Amino acid sequence: MRLFFNQKATQRQAYLAVAVCFIAALLLAMLPSVTGADDDDDDDDERWERVSLSGSHQEQQFLAGERVEVSNVTTEDDIFAAGGDLDFDSVVAELIVAAGGSLRFRDIEADDLIVAAGASLSFEDVKAEELILAGGEVSFSGQVEDDVIAAVCPFCPIHGHLHLKQRAEIGDDARLAGREVVVDGRVGGNLYAAGQRVELSGQVGGDAALEAERIVLKSGARIAGDLRYASPNELELRDGASVAGQIIEVEPRIPFDREAPEHPVWIAVLVMLGFFLALVVLGVALQLAIPGILIGSNATIRSGLWACLGRGLVLALLAPAVAALLMFTVIGAPIGILIFASLVLLYAMAFVAISYSIGLYVSRLFGKSETATGTGSRVLWTTVGILLLVIIGMIPLIGWAFGMLAIICGLGAVISQLGPVFRRTGSTPAAA
Repeated sequence: MRLFFNQKATQRQAYLAVAVCFIAALLLAMLPSVTGADDDDDDDDERWERVSLSGSHQEQQFLAGERVEVSNVTTEDDIFAAGGDLDFDSVVAELIVAAGGSLRFRDIEADDLIVAAGASLSFEDVKAEELILAGGEVSFSGQVEDDVIAAVCPFCPIHGHLHLKQRAEIGDDARLAGREVVVDGRVGGNLYAAGQRVELSGQVGGDAALEAERIVLKSGARIAGDLRYASPNELELRDGASVAGQIIEVEPRIPFDREAPEHPVWIAVLVMLGFFLALVVLGVALQLAIPGILIGSNATIRSGLWACLGRGLVLALLAPAVAALLMFTVIGAPIGILIFASLVLLYAMAFVAISYSIGLYVSRLFGKSETATGTGSRVLWTTVGILLLVIIGMIPLIGWAFGMLAIICGLGAVISQLGPVFRRTGSTPAAA
C-alpha cells in the first residue's frame, strides 16, 4: 500500500487513520456499563454488564456495557452504543453510531451508519444512505445508497480482511483500505481500493483505482470505466473479467520522501473521524467518572466566564514554568514530574468541561431544558460541544486561538472545583 490514488496521504498517515479508529473502539469497549435515553431518570447512572433495548422509542438512545443487545427497535431519532460485544437485530433509526470490540448488524435501516470495532464487524441485510466504518475485520452485505468509506487494520497478521459480499450494493463511490480487500458485490460509482491484496469479482459502474502488491480481477469482474492500477507485480486479469475503458498502469511510488499529492478526501475523513471518536471516548469516560465536577464547572463558567479565563490563564502560564524549574533540582524533580502529569489530566478535564458548557449553550438556543444532569443528556451535549470545537478548530488561525481560549476557560472552571482556594464557601456544585 504505497500511494493512495493521488490522495494527499502517506502510508504512515493511512495506517495512523486506521489505528486511531481502532484504538478508539478498544477504549470504548473498556468503558463502564451505563444505559439511558435522553431523559433525567434516576436510573441513568446504574451500571450493567449486559444492556438491552427493544420496542419503539421517540428519544435518542445511549447504551454502553460489556454486552449490548439492540433488537426489534424502531426510533425516529439516533442510537449511540459502545461496549465489548454489540448485537443489532431488526433496528430502524435515523443515525446509528456504535463502537466496541466486535459488532454484528442484521436487518438494519438507517440514514447513516458510523461504526468502529477493535475486532470484527459483520453486516447482513443492512440498508443505509451512507456508511463509514473502521475495524479489525469487516464483512458487508446490504445496500448503501450513497458512499462507503471503510478501512480495516492493514498491518494485522490475523485480521485486516475487508469483504464486500455478493449481495452488497453501493449506490455511489466506495473507498476501501485493508490488508486484504475483496469486492464481490456491486459498486455503482467509482471504486478506490488499497491493500496488500485486492480482488475484484463484482461490478463497478464507474472507474476503478486499485493499488496493492497483488491485484486480481477474477471471472465475472466488470469495470464500466477505466482501470488505473499500481502494483509491483503484474495485473492478474483472468478469463471472464472485463474492463470497458482503458487499463492504465502507474508505477508504484513510496511517498515518504515526496511531496504529497492533492485532494486528501477519504484519508482526511478517516483521520477526522478517528480523532473525533477518540475525543468522544474521553468525554464519555469523564462524564461517567466525574459528573459532579463537570456540572459544577459549567455553573462556574456561566456565573463568571472572565474569572474562569483569568484563573486558567494564570495556571497555564505559571504551572509549566514552575515544573520546569523544579526539574533542574534533585529534590524538586519528582514534584515537577507530578505537576506535568497533573496538567495533562487537568487539560483533559478542561476540554470536556468546556465542551459540555458549549453543548448546553446550544441546547438552550434550541429551547431545551437547562437541567441536563442525566447521563444520556450529559453525553449528548458534551458530544455536540466536542463536534463544534473540532469544526471551529479547523478554521485557520482564528479556530486555533478560539480553541485555546476555550480550553483555558475550562481549565479555570475545573480548578475552581478542585482547588480549596476557589472553594472557600464549601458550596455544592450547582446543576447545569
